[in-house]
Amino acid sequence: MNNVDPKAHRNLYSLLFHHHPDAVFILNRQGELCYFNPACAQLFGTRLQVGQPLTRCIHTFEIGTFHHFFKQALKGKPFEFRLVNRNGEDNMQDLKLRMVPNILDETLKGVTLYVQNPTEEERDHGHTVQADLLICQSFIEYHRDPILLLDQRATIVLANPAFSKLLGWSKEKLVGSHILDCPAIPSYLVKQMKRYYQQVVAAERHSDIYSYTNLEHIETIQVASDGNEYRMLLSISPIYQASGSLCYWAVHLRNITDKHLLEDQLNMFVLEHEVSDELSNLEHLKTVSHLAASISHEVRNPLTATRGFIQLLREPAISEDKKQLYIQISLDELSRAESIITDYLTFAKPSLEHIEHIDLEEELHYIGEVIKPFASMQNAAVQLILSPHLHIVGDRKKLQQALLNLMKNGVESMKNNGKLTLSLEEENDRVVITIQDNGTGMSPEQLKKLGTPYFTTKEKGTGLGTMVAFSMIRSMEGEISVSSELGKGTCITASFPKHVN
Repeated sequence: MNNVDPKAHRNLYSLLFHHHPDAVFILNRQGELCYFNPACAQLFGTRLQVGQPLTRCIHTFEIGTFHHFFKQALKGKPFEFRLVNRNGEDNMQDLKLRMVPNILDETLKGVTLYVQNPTEEERDHGHTVQADLLICQSFIEYHRDPILLLDQRATIVLANPAFSKLLGWSKEKLVGSHILDCPAIPSYLVKQMKRYYQQVVAAERHSDIYSYTNLEHIETIQVASDGNEYRMLLSISPIYQASGSLCYWAVHLRNITDKHLLEDQLNMFVLEHEVSDELSNLEHLKTVSHLAASISHEVRNPLTATRGFIQLLREPAISEDKKQLYIQISLDELSRAESIITDYLTFAKPSLEHIEHIDLEEELHYIGEVIKPFASMQNAAVQLILSPHLHIVGDRKKLQQALLNLMKNGVESMKNNGKLTLSLEEENDRVVITIQDNGTGMSPEQLKKLGTPYFTTKEKGTGLGTMVAFSMIRSMEGEISVSSELGKGTCITASFPKHVN
């Protein structure tokens, strides 16, 4: 049979199908005509030509649907389906088609296509189906959401413009494809779509309204032709004829990408704040840890010294003068430990014990007089530049302690012939106190650590003094800024809300 020439094949086909009532086409694997019987020309009223693709000869077919079932038949499976053939604007034929694979010696040679003109009853039914399709098309075409129309075999028969506009896939690429072969469905979600479709179909067949309601939609992803992914709500709804029988399925998509983007941004915002709070707590614990280490170290030194001298006092041969000396040293060391603990407690809770109106010109003049003897011992001069009639509300003793501590640090940072300037002025309804020295200054790295636990530029300092001073100033609604440059000095500015006495 393989050696029979094409003409012999056609003679054999003519013998078999010449008088067949149905239109019969013999197609090769490429879909080209090898034979057609007289009923074909009568049915389609067109000129057919052997060797030409059938869809080129009969271009009024729904080509996408035809190609889909032709590909299935080439896999060795027979198929029956209906197809609309358009002869002009108003003349449409609802045809019954059957494709049968031609297999010879276990090799698929082509496909035999049987096309049947429906009976009067079938034709009336076909017109009804066609009318229903036109109504569906009109509704779907102008819907703003992407919609696909499926036949009962889940083959795409219509894709509206909104689908193509959003996802970029053309109608030609979609129509005729099974829904699971739709290019918009990513491969990793095909199983999800298959499972959902089967559940919807099962619920409809069993008239299970409860189950169908629970299958209202699924959240999925659709892929555009350019590779972009869109989050979608997808639902499949049945479409019924006037007779009540199922004719189509509508796949309705709604783009929720922007909604999810906002939700993701909100979740990220919340996460960032949670992380920020957690880091703040960790930083706080780190600060407490450093502070505790500093306190324990500084308190241990005077206590160790005191213990040593108390042990010496137990010696029977010690003189009275040495006893008095050791007692005095022990008391001094205990006072030092007490001072360190007091500074720590002040930093931890800088309470204001005595709130009063403070005349800053008067107060700073007093502070300047207090610091001058200490400055003279360091060969440094103190300059006061004070504006009158400026008042704040606060604790006078705490303010004195804070400013004296900062000024003492400035004096200690200067070498011979240093100069410390204490100034007072008004700026934008705030009272500004400035402490300026021309001492050794600090590097940017040191400046960042100023006021943190146990950071100090002194050989025997603890860093607590500056911490306490800053804490006291802030407790009186003060704001602090510090600028410094190595070799040129440091400037500390403390500003407070102005109070009208």
